[in-house]
Amino acid sequence: MKIAIICNDSFGIINYRLNLANALKEAGHHVILISPQDEYYQTLQAYGFEQHSFKLARLSTNLFTELRAIFSLFFLLLKLKPAITLSFTIKANLYGGLCSRLLSIPNVPNITGMGTGLSKKGIKSSLIKWLYQIALGNSKLVFCQNPDDKQQLLHDKLLKQSTPIQLLPGSGVDLSQFTYSPPSCSLPKRYIFVARILEEKGILHFCEAAQILHSTEREFIVLGRGDEREASTLASLQKSHEQNFVNYKGLVDNVSEEVSAAFASVLPSWYREGTPRSLLESLAVGTPIITTNNIGCKEALFEHKNGLACEEKNTQSLIDTILALESLSEAEYHAMCRQARDIAETTFDEKIVLQHYLNVVSA
Repeated sequence: MKIAIICNDSFGIINYRLNLANALKEAGHHVILISPQDEYYQTLQAYGFEQHSFKLARLSTNLFTELRAIFSLFFLLLKLKPAITLSFTIKANLYGGLCSRLLSIPNVPNITGMGTGLSKKGIKSSLIKWLYQIALGNSKLVFCQNPDDKQQLLHDKLLKQSTPIQLLPGSGVDLSQFTYSPPSCSLPKRYIFVARILEEKGILHFCEAAQILHSTEREFIVLGRGDEREASTLASLQKSHEQNFVNYKGLVDNVSEEVSAAFASVLPSWYREGTPRSLLESLAVGTPIITTNNIGCKEALFEHKNGLACEEKNTQSLIDTILALESLSEAEYHAMCRQARDIAETTFDEKIVLQHYLNVVSA
């Protein structure tokens, strides 16, 4: 079977979808990877899959640019004639679903987070809802990464009542790549933030906490790419970096090593997450997490077992939570590390996700 995987950037395929592509290939399917010709497009070619691009600008909101992306993808799918399309991220789900529906190709979107567009009132929100209704109208099945997204799809009538919905444990985590390696309690204690540099991910609160708590006994590290829509947020992060409150490393190839060396992984997000992959990777290596009870984040947090919760938009709460984690005895801390790995193995193993996909393409 010819299967097309559609994503809004090549980086996302490399980091989150390659194991899926390999699993489908090993099952005898012909896999096609579709993404824009961005800075990671050439890197993606090295993995040996048939690869095509469409003219998507990931951060654009310009109507004509978006129409160009839709037409580009439509004619590409018309040419390739896949038997089924698998899409990820908001734009890829909307445009991939729309084009697949027009071409009568079954589509399986993965709701990796609803973002902020649907939560705001006005014409833009109404347009996005309308697009979801059209794009999901031909879905063979819809995957969601948390119950809140599933509930919103049903409440807002964004898909047909007959369309099946399945919950996935996020995107899962490759337990063979992210192996158990509990960090030591020796100084300095390293706190790591891994996410896109968006204000709603809580990066400014992380920087504020770092400014207050920074000492020879603690180190604060940030991994992730900047977003041109949030120039002021990135500028604030750069300033904290220049003042040595945080160490901003950008994108790195050794994420597992960085996370393994951390005392805790911190994501004080109020963004409409799916289930953050960075939290699952932290659990897999045995690093406790500090995050909020926000949609998506709470799915990864088993409080007092694999981490602790802090309040959204509250730097003092984040500081208090960091200090609470440090107040644990060494035995209590290492028990939390072990439980983090156990939860990753029982709940968030990527093999669970891959089996769901193998099932749906063979059904």
